[in-house]
Amino acid sequence: MRAACNIYLVEPSGEFEGRPQRHGQEVPWESDAVFRSAEPLRVAGRLDDWVGHSPERLQAMRAGLKGLKQQGAAQIED
Repeated sequence: MRAACNIYLVEPSGEFEGRPQRHGQEVPWESDAVFRSAEPLRVAGRLDDWVGHSPERLQAMRAGLKGLKQQGAAQIED
């Protein structure tokens, strides 16, 4: 059973900036598509038709990552 998921489309109401580097270095598993703002965000809509991966697909992805980890190559690259 998959958990319910709400995905909202948001827009900044003021200035925003990209994710700052933590500890002076990039963290490879974190997305670069993260922004922050001191101003509130406005909800512009909601995604109602998003469908996540099936349990079988998730298991295959995890198995693939486990195999890469065993080979010493478990890196996710965009």
